[in-house]
Amino acid sequence: MIKSLTPLIFGFFLFSCKSQTEPKKTSEEPQKNLSKKVYIAKITQKEFFASYKGADFVDGDDIAHQLSNFVADTLGKHLKMEYKNGRFKKIDFNKTIIKTEKYHPDSVYYTIKMPFLSVTECEAFTCIDHRGSWISLVRKTDSDLKDFVEKISIEPNHKEEIKLFKTDFGLYEYWVQFRHPVLQKDCK
Repeated sequence: MIKSLTPLIFGFFLFSCKSQTEPKKTSEEPQKNLSKKVYIAKITQKEFFASYKGADFVDGDDIAHQLSNFVADTLGKHLKMEYKNGRFKKIDFNKTIIKTEKYHPDSVYYTIKMPFLSVTECEAFTCIDHRGSWISLVRKTDSDLKDFVEKISIEPNHKEEIKLFKTDFGLYEYWVQFRHPVLQKDCK
């Protein structure tokens, strides 16, 4: 029996020693592939939270602001799933907190916290989107919002809620929640 366990024990020690001798990466090593987007998100029954910490722009691409795209996509899928499961929700825009803080000359810490409200079936919103950017594009943002609302308002069951969020760092962004025209077709 001991002879049959010997290769197994030897293999265990070989694997254990190998993992201990590999060099550990430190935070002092240079970052590789800066264009890779890293967003942190958490969804509970009470709220949605997402954050990004890193470069504002990489190769001219607005990496930080793309957190809003990530949030809209992830949160929209979650609201639809909740609706299909009989849990009717909407975002509490009055208690939503959006922050952008500069922590390095070329970097930002961007957080979005959106609490959920439990509502009736037809008060629920199953779609969410945003229109905005940094403060230098205010006129374009206002125009984009107007065009977007005109586009979604053609649905017979249309209903939306809009709130503008501004941060000290210069974010100027409208968030829009609205009914999905097919999923909520019976709501008037």
